[in-house]
Amino acid sequence: MKRTGKFQLGIETLLADGKKLLRGKRVGLLAHPASVDMRGCHSSVLLREFCGDKLVALFGPEHGFFGRGGAGEKIGDEKHPAWGIPIHSLYGEHRRPTEEMLRDIDVLVFDLQDIGVRCYTFVSTLRYVMEECARLGKTLIVCDRPIPHAQLCDGPMPDGRHNSFVCDVPAPLVHGMTPCEMAMWLYHKLPMEGLDLHVQTMLGFDRTIVQGQIRQVWISPSPGIHYWETAWYYPATVMYEALPAIDYGRGGTEPFQVITAPFINAEKFAKRLNKLKLSGVIFTPYWNKFPGIRFQRVDAKFWPFTAGLWVLDELQRTYGRERIWDHPGTREDFFDKLMGTDSIRRFLKEGSTPLVLSDLDADKEALFNFKQEAYSMRLYQETTES
Repeated sequence: MKRTGKFQLGIETLLADGKKLLRGKRVGLLAHPASVDMRGCHSSVLLREFCGDKLVALFGPEHGFFGRGGAGEKIGDEKHPAWGIPIHSLYGEHRRPTEEMLRDIDVLVFDLQDIGVRCYTFVSTLRYVMEECARLGKTLIVCDRPIPHAQLCDGPMPDGRHNSFVCDVPAPLVHGMTPCEMAMWLYHKLPMEGLDLHVQTMLGFDRTIVQGQIRQVWISPSPGIHYWETAWYYPATVMYEALPAIDYGRGGTEPFQVITAPFINAEKFAKRLNKLKLSGVIFTPYWNKFPGIRFQRVDAKFWPFTAGLWVLDELQRTYGRERIWDHPGTREDFFDKLMGTDSIRRFLKEGSTPLVLSDLDADKEALFNFKQEAYSMRLYQETTES
């Protein structure tokens, strides 16, 4: 593993060598509780120390600046309890920063811990912030952070007919791009004319580094992502947010890593899944309120969405499609929004295997084109290809 120096996050390199971008400017910060440096000090405190009263506004994404909102819960505007400056919500009345929010700001700093998955809404927020800063002539600084899926592209490409806040970037479900890389991708892919964009990269990072090796302070970026490892499983089970027949562990100690249902035979189903010999993962019996199975990643060859699709297919084949899709509260439209396409749902309900799904020519070609184009946007060395 190659290192170019002591590891630093984007917010740290900004304050170390990018101060000319901030000095004398009125600054806004988009952040959440996970926006901390390697010591655990919050980015707002760091910018307050440097900018003083030139730090004039804060912004919060889904779940809020203080992380108090649940999934899908609207957050209102407020003021910082100590500094008295506004905290604008981008998950309440507005999803985009308005002209009024940005009026007194020269520079907006974006510093969110992402996980590299399209339906995790921080990437849509990044797009909207970029577009509004371009429209209003504001400088945007994107500070980089590691992501759990830095070496992986997995899942369907959006078809353009199911765009929403959980699907508003032209990338596969697991896109493998850090925040700065995604900012560059969007800058080149979408109309961003006039945007003064600065990407503040990390120091000493390559795509093979995992969270434990860089000793990064980990704070949950949202209520459901308890640990760095939780994000490994999120793309495998996030689809169950639309399929209430299956519980995916939210509210427990292992959200997104387990699935349970009253009709599952935990031991038999785990054995059935392990016979598939899916790459990089094994399944163990699991019991909580209901029986189920637990995903256990065993190496970096784990493809989370692909594995999750096989599990859903096996659930249907073992216990019946009607138990999954005819359950009260099932939201097929939201399933399609999470996937970015209706092809996944249609082929599953028709009984097609995940192998057929993953071989769809249109998705296969679109994913190949994404990989080819996105590779040139990557900012860090990649010593292995997964």
